[in-house]
Amino acid sequence: MKKPSEYLECGLKLSLPANFSRTLDRSAETVLLEKGCTVLYQGEEPGFIYFIAEGLMRGYYIDSEGNDMSKCFAAEGEFACTERLRKSGKATFTIETLETCICVKIPYSFLNANRNEDETILKVINEFTQRALKKAERRERGLLTLSASERYIDFLLEESKLADRLSQKHLASYLGIRPGSLCRIKKQMDSPM
Repeated sequence: MKKPSEYLECGLKLSLPANFSRTLDRSAETVLLEKGCTVLYQGEEPGFIYFIAEGLMRGYYIDSEGNDMSKCFAAEGEFACTERLRKSGKATFTIETLETCICVKIPYSFLNANRNEDETILKVINEFTQRALKKAERRERGLLTLSASERYIDFLLEESKLADRLSQKHLASYLGIRPGSLCRIKKQMDSPM
């Protein structure tokens, strides 16, 4: 496996200063996470942010009846466990791997200690966070204003790279519908007029 700095430079298409890369490589680690691995539980204090070089992760909530509802997905070239960038405190949702993942695991303590060393990586993380917030806002607007079939079509337009990688259960919960309803929507879209 590559060094953490190599994965970040390649995946984010940027060049990090040599001193920062060496410090990052001593503090961060490249990890292989098997499918079904929980990287952060709801209620835990997040200690790391993950850059996904390969694979797919899902964030989800657990309701009072023990059901899980998909909140977000992160794939190659994206970060996971970023909630601590927006607010301090414990995680409000759980994050698991949906595929085997190769990730750069970066301690939040490293980010805090090196904020002034190189702004490149922090700028990239902040840009990603802004994109994630825009995506969350678009999803919220869709849940409030679009029909179930319109939400599915919107997902296909905006997240086409993920559509075939998600189980029907996970996608349905993300869209705010039942798996059976999603199945009917797909069949209606596939049938000739």
